[in-house]
Amino acid sequence: MRQLFLFGNFQLLGVSRTLQGESYRTCRGTMSGRRMRLDGFMYHSRPWLQDDRHIVSVSLRDPNDAKDIPPNGKDYVSAMTVRGKKQVAHTLFHSYATAVKPDIIFALSDILFVPQPPSERRVIKSLERSLRWLSQLLRTSAKSNTKLPNIIIHMVGGIDDVARDDFATGLTEALEGANAMELKPLGLETLEEGVSGFSFDLVPLKKELLLTGADKNTMTQTLINLVQISLKALPKGKPRLLTGANSPHEILHFVRIGIDVFDAHFAQRAADWGIALDFRFPARDPGEPSTKKREIGVNLYGETYSMDFGRLAENFRGEALQDHDESVSTCPCIACSPRFCSSPLLQSSMDRSCYESSTAFAPPFTRAYLHHLLHTHEMSAHAMLAAHNISVFSKFLTDLRNFIETLHEDVASFEREVQRFHECYIIPDVHEGLFERAKGHWEDVNLTRGKGRLAREKLAKENAVIVESGVAVDQNGLSHVAMEGPEGASGVPVDVFADEVMGG
Repeated sequence: MRQLFLFGNFQLLGVSRTLQGESYRTCRGTMSGRRMRLDGFMYHSRPWLQDDRHIVSVSLRDPNDAKDIPPNGKDYVSAMTVRGKKQVAHTLFHSYATAVKPDIIFALSDILFVPQPPSERRVIKSLERSLRWLSQLLRTSAKSNTKLPNIIIHMVGGIDDVARDDFATGLTEALEGANAMELKPLGLETLEEGVSGFSFDLVPLKKELLLTGADKNTMTQTLINLVQISLKALPKGKPRLLTGANSPHEILHFVRIGIDVFDAHFAQRAADWGIALDFRFPARDPGEPSTKKREIGVNLYGETYSMDFGRLAENFRGEALQDHDESVSTCPCIACSPRFCSSPLLQSSMDRSCYESSTAFAPPFTRAYLHHLLHTHEMSAHAMLAAHNISVFSKFLTDLRNFIETLHEDVASFEREVQRFHECYIIPDVHEGLFERAKGHWEDVNLTRGKGRLAREKLAKENAVIVESGVAVDQNGLSHVAMEGPEGASGVPVDVFADEVMGG
């Protein structure tokens, strides 16, 4: 299931467009028993999910997976599955999506994941197929006389400005011919009226930009320009989802142009590489003195934290800690505010009198403890880091929404806070940045205890024996003999030394 984040607590609020002076309808979630309606998004009863906390969506592709896959066809989309690459017909996907009855359906789109930039003709095909598949999905609902599902459409067109504008215009143009007749029962005059929101996937765009030799330093601004081109023709009263943002810095830029919803990809990826996020918005209070630039998190794989018994984040404390600093928020995650089960499994009636029930919060887990779990490949380390990072990210978006609500269309104040955030925190996805260093440490630990460990340990022991016997092994696998000479020790390759001894 895709993790979606709105501006806090499943509330849709177009505050960023309010900054731009645009008229925007405020949409908030309303509770009704164990169900929740979010501007038409109706939750269905599912025993394994909490209806007031989860949105169930159906999407064929992972928008953050940039692997090369075979091209899509006229009537199918290529996708990665647990059994490899599969070609999924649009009719099969539509029948499955309507049968499952999810809260949201991500309509099929002809997004290009290819190892070279697509031709102009291929881009035009992509637009035509995406519009046709959306029309067929809507017609499926019309023929079955079912309620129109909540559909989110991927905005295609790649990095071609004209193509992106053409696709957005194609959604808002009046329907004609067979499409108009078949969609008439739904009361639709345009394809746009049949969708509930729009999705912008950054990963395929970034991949295509890199293939064309784009400058990484200006890539974020290029992406902003591409998204803005699609936004021009779209209505202002529907949610806009963006996936694949690499940092909170990038998210702030897209909030500024009117994006409402973000996925938690970068927070989850940070947890995969052993990073505990630690940032806030606004970055610091107006009266607080400027400080040195900080990372947005800590790389717990680093040896620096092997004996660090402090909390995971400086900007967040656990429920059990009585911190009087109002600038430090409470982190409710299982790592910072753990609560142990008050109803353990009892082996006999005698155990009941030996156990005292307690609902108090326990002290937070420390950086040193998480460092130990990561280096011993304990799965609980990833679980705690994922919970912590998503909690920090959720707090970031909640504070961002609350801050914008108080501005009353004061764009200058928002711009100042965004600039302050950039001055306070280092962008993590730059060359040799936090993410790159953490991934390197993760790979080192993974090789130490991962697949092939026994073979590597055996080779290391053999090399140690050779070294003890006076032969050293270099990085290229060549053996050297240590010889004492008049100028000290020197290493000569074994094969060269043997040739010299034998007179070769």
